[in-house]
Amino acid sequence: MPPSPVASCLLAFMLAAGLPVASAPSPSVTSALARARQALDSADHAQTMASLDEALRLEPENPEALMLLGRVMVRMERFEEGVSAFRRCADVLGSSTPAGLDALCALADAETRRGSSRQAIEVLKTVLSAAPTRPSVNHDLGRIYLAVGELESAQRSFRAEIDLAGAPRPLTDPVIASSWEGLGLAAYRLGDDATALEALGKAPPTLDARFHAGLALARQGRHEEALGAFQEVLSKEPEHHGALQAVARSAAVLGRDAERRQALDRFATLYKKDEERRALRVRILELRTQAETLGMGGDTAGAVARLEEASRLSPDDMDIVVSLGRLHYAAKDLARAEPTFRKVIAAQPLNAFAHYWLGRVQADSGDVAGATSSLERACRASPMTLTYHVHLAQVYLRTKRAADGVHELRLARRLAPSDPESAYNLGLGLAQAGSLREAAAELEEAVRQGHPDPRVYQILSQIYARLGDAEASRRAMQTYQRLQAGETSPR
Repeated sequence: MPPSPVASCLLAFMLAAGLPVASAPSPSVTSALARARQALDSADHAQTMASLDEALRLEPENPEALMLLGRVMVRMERFEEGVSAFRRCADVLGSSTPAGLDALCALADAETRRGSSRQAIEVLKTVLSAAPTRPSVNHDLGRIYLAVGELESAQRSFRAEIDLAGAPRPLTDPVIASSWEGLGLAAYRLGDDATALEALGKAPPTLDARFHAGLALARQGRHEEALGAFQEVLSKEPEHHGALQAVARSAAVLGRDAERRQALDRFATLYKKDEERRALRVRILELRTQAETLGMGGDTAGAVARLEEASRLSPDDMDIVVSLGRLHYAAKDLARAEPTFRKVIAAQPLNAFAHYWLGRVQADSGDVAGATSSLERACRASPMTLTYHVHLAQVYLRTKRAADGVHELRLARRLAPSDPESAYNLGLGLAQAGSLREAAAELEEAVRQGHPDPRVYQILSQIYARLGDAEASRRAMQTYQRLQAGETSPR
């Protein structure tokens, strides 16, 4: 199988720069990545995640695995996890390499999709500083500026995309077509109807393009032409609220009273439905807010009642059901928590959060085998979530699978190398597995990184004693005792 575009770009850059080329992925990783690509192309997200989990366990920083992970997370609308995967991929590849720039562009798209427009803008600016003539970057910047209302910046970005490389690009180029549309929308909102109509005339007849062309025409008093544009929009989207209002206005100017009344009647019907939906959303939000307040105040029964009512009003909202399950778990009502999380999993088999909490319930209930299976599924569905790996490691260690437990803790450590809690957890796991010197090194690193729990020194004292280093054991115990007594200086 030929190398992926990401792998090819990275290899070409490293050779051109005279940098050492890392060893090729192992056959097992290559095979897992091939299965992941095939599954992603087939929209089989479960198989994609399973294959990527296999690849990332063998090579946690494999850039192609991270890119594929980001892509599948975005497709599943788990944008935060997609952002994490693309950011890590860019860090691995370097932000100035062609493949690293690919990762940054994917990161910007994921940031935009999760509503983090400012972060996306900064990422795209980084890409432009490294590759000023890279196609579509100015276009993507323009779309974000347009969305956040920075219209002059949007105009500049769209024109920069259109003028890129100093030669006209064909209107059949989808990026150029979209840039003309964006330029037209920005110009209309800035009050420049002539530029808007010129640009929108070069754009494909999307709903946005035709609607804004109609608005620009109406603002110029060309209501007959405007009505044609609005009717074209309504033929594709009969419930387009703005088009119905605009038809009513232009029809009134032209004296077409029947057409005006028909448009207003349709708009009134849609508005009533919108109001009912808004009222329902407000009621659900009120119930969830009340549940949170009651739960924090210790009234679990009241909180459960509010969430159950919210779930009846919105039975397909699995976020409510997850919150209900967590309330049951917090109240130690494991018999009700387990079927609640299973309900979420039945509706959303790749909901990593539900698998994780089901695993927590099963572990507390003594069903260690079930907990192991659930936590493994959580890790497979969300390979970069540190907490899932830590709890899976705890279950492995509990069942005397020390090597598997340490492996999970090493993965968690790789995911958060600057987190003292990761070093602390790995140190504990290594100690339980009998790797005392490495355990001491990780715990000392946790201390250097600022781990706040004084017990780390107590554990270090015990480990040094087992290693026969009496002096180190004594110093660690003295530090522990000082911290327990309230002294702030550890050593």
